[in-house]
Amino acid sequence: MSEFLASPLFMLSSVVLIIAALAFLLLPLLRRNPVQRDLERRKRALEHLRDELEPADFRKRMADIEQRLLQGGSGSGPHRGLIGSMLVGLPAAAVALYLWVGAPDGIKPAPGQMTEVAELMGDLAQTLKSEPDNVETWNRWGMVQKQLQQLPAAEAAFRRVLFIDPENVLARVELAETLLFSSGRPSLPDAGQALLESVLRDDPGHQKALWLAGLGAYYGGQPGRAIALWTRLSADLPDGGLKQQVEDQIAQARGMGPSSLPPGHPVVATAASEQNNDAPVSSGASSAAPNPASTRESAASAGNGLAATESPAPAIEVRVELAPALRSNLVGNETLFIFARAVAGPAAPLAIKRLSVADLPATVVLRESDSMAPGLSLSRFPNIDIVARISASGNAIAAAGDLQGQRGPLQVAETSRVEIEIDSVIE
Repeated sequence: MSEFLASPLFMLSSVVLIIAALAFLLLPLLRRNPVQRDLERRKRALEHLRDELEPADFRKRMADIEQRLLQGGSGSGPHRGLIGSMLVGLPAAAVALYLWVGAPDGIKPAPGQMTEVAELMGDLAQTLKSEPDNVETWNRWGMVQKQLQQLPAAEAAFRRVLFIDPENVLARVELAETLLFSSGRPSLPDAGQALLESVLRDDPGHQKALWLAGLGAYYGGQPGRAIALWTRLSADLPDGGLKQQVEDQIAQARGMGPSSLPPGHPVVATAASEQNNDAPVSSGASSAAPNPASTRESAASAGNGLAATESPAPAIEVRVELAPALRSNLVGNETLFIFARAVAGPAAPLAIKRLSVADLPATVVLRESDSMAPGLSLSRFPNIDIVARISASGNAIAAAGDLQGQRGPLQVAETSRVEIEIDSVIE
């Protein structure tokens, strides 16, 4: 009984169901049958005719109606005991049955990542409502939104922090990384570069700022600056996987040579590009360039001070085509997102590629390294949907008018190739 009382939601649900059951059972008993209703109506009509009938005729007719009512019953007297028994017995039986075999926890959602995230978001939102200038909570809100790949919301949160505290180091670095992710390109936007430069002026040894600034220099055609920044980063890292990865990037930058990518030289076209040509790359890009998807993982690891780990990962080749009937809906500069998401799990993509609609038909490979949030990857969720979406706004979040195709649910372990036709319009 204590468990029953400790769950208000379960109590409310039980009361509603018991009332519904009682209504279903008792309403027919409380209603009079059609013959009885007709006799009642005739009795009332006879009362109105009292002054127009002979007294003896009136008494005879009234006695006849009352006799027939008594023979058929009024509909309440004989059922009164049954109705009372149901009102008391049904709730008592329900409670007894629950105490014997039931458990209120059965209606609670199973604990999991999304439940924990929802609870965290609720707590943060409540704090922000009561403390709208709480810098720490805004930073946490932005970090969660970034992990869920809600990049516009993350950017807004970090900008809010900088409005309150322009010198906040965490917000400057995370906003720079958010701008990088939002751009969908490996080259760091100018605003992100300015933020990182300001951080490194205040804290020359900030690890994540050094890593991201090095990426910006590398893809901006300044391998010498990238080497200098990553060398400073490597000197402060303990021996391990992360230090080795930084050393590998330094070696790649040295192999590139100062003259390989002069200022203004085209860079990799999209952040989804990899050495196996999953997506188009510009003709002058060096094959030694680090994989942009893996740089996202390294940046997250550097920010957390954790060593990167490698493990066997799934890879799914996705072929995407556009239905001819929808070609007239496009201008030609729209963004194409190809991503995998968990069937039962977080809404954020587990792996994502960003291309242009001009690349269609396109073939890409979704890998573990295409995750944009730690812990959200193909190897963590066995069943997935694969979606191809054309967005006019360039935002990965679905909007009315976007074009989409989808396949799933699919088992990651048994899926190596998928063909998708974009054939529907999101309402």
